[in-house]
Amino acid sequence: MQQDAERWKAWLRGIVRDAPLHARWLNTLSLLEHIGSRKIVKALDSDTLDLQLLQHIAEEARHAFFFKRLSERVAAGACPTYEAPYVLSASASRAYIQGLDREVHDYLQRQGALPQEAARASMLAYLVVTTLIEERATAMYALYEEVLREVDSPLSLRSVLNEEDRHLQEMHEAFARFEGFAWPLHAPTLRQTEAQLFEAWLVSLEREHPARPSQGSKRSESYTSPC
Repeated sequence: MQQDAERWKAWLRGIVRDAPLHARWLNTLSLLEHIGSRKIVKALDSDTLDLQLLQHIAEEARHAFFFKRLSERVAAGACPTYEAPYVLSASASRAYIQGLDREVHDYLQRQGALPQEAARASMLAYLVVTTLIEERATAMYALYEEVLREVDSPLSLRSVLNEEDRHLQEMHEAFARFEGFAWPLHAPTLRQTEAQLFEAWLVSLEREHPARPSQGSKRSESYTSPC
């Protein structure tokens, strides 16, 4: 795990030193948060939405805006949309989250774990996919925050990290609504599936923009004001 973390941080160190690339990376994170927000809306029955779910939807959409705004601060006008030229490894980035959605649904179906009622089946799939993504995002954003502090960046992900931690707690509590589904029993297999998809994404990112040797922790002059 430590080796993987250092590998990820090495790649991030190269990205944050290049303002146009950093802007595209932030835009890529914005895209993934946007896709996640849309998937939540599409997966859940609007009649069953409660305050907590609405808050989660709103915060995921706000995270997409948050990263988009940081992208603009790093390099104004560099990433106006989510079109491929403005996203790092566009196809692989989309494939990570879309593939996870598909793999989780297929796994739950093979295990006979999906409730017969369509709305509850969608809810369970949403909980599982979101839990896996929140776990990855929490770990990834924490490493990213470390790198930002290393280079004395004015950017910070602390507010997003706090919300991701709370989302994870809410997901784990929500599993209790599904009698007969034991998340700890399924988690190891599903986490391995997510890890394989994440590895494919990281390999694509590394291939497109290989990590460069560190040049110290000097703050980039491309940054503007703190978020």
